[in-house]
Amino acid sequence: MWGGKPISQRVAVAAGRVLVNEHTFALIQSGGMKKGDVLTVAQIAGVMGAKRTPDIIPMCHPILMDGINLVKILTEKGFDVTYTAIVPDEAEMIQSELLKCADEKKIALVLTTGGTGFSPRDITPEAAMEVIQRPTPGISEAMRAESMKITPKGCLSRSVAGIRARTLIITLPGSQKASAENILAVIDPVAHGLDMLYSECSADCAK
Repeated sequence: MWGGKPISQRVAVAAGRVLVNEHTFALIQSGGMKKGDVLTVAQIAGVMGAKRTPDIIPMCHPILMDGINLVKILTEKGFDVTYTAIVPDEAEMIQSELLKCADEKKIALVLTTGGTGFSPRDITPEAAMEVIQRPTPGISEAMRAESMKITPKGCLSRSVAGIRARTLIITLPGSQKASAENILAVIDPVAHGLDMLYSECSADCAK
């Protein structure tokens, strides 16, 4: 709350217009500008601007950008996103949130982003494994294999996945691009796995 006002959901839309001639427009579309792919740069600038909005505008609350791309992907794949949270890089707090999702909220699929690298603060896999009862290494192996097609650094991801009761937990990289690539690589078999997880009888993995 700020100034006694209740929390509310608000939407803000910003737009800009740049006028260029046909030749320049064609170069922009083809990526032939001397300064490179200006459209991608503009998209990155937009995201960075959104993240820094509270630093620029007085009394503006932070805009939560983490996981927005995953919400879009999951929604398009037919999933209902019912809960999101931001948790500090503290093992006990990560474990507590995962336990809440699995044991209290009974959420079928839980995705985390960040904390899967080599930094001393990257402890999400370790925290998740304390909660996971049945590891599903094939999921994380498939995600790393997909990342390796894009960059050799993909092998550095320490993402893990596994089951607690009837909840599937998958830890994803913090990068929006990498997290999207990873989940898209496995989302279809994951959906089948969830069907098996909630089935009362055994199912054929090869189907």
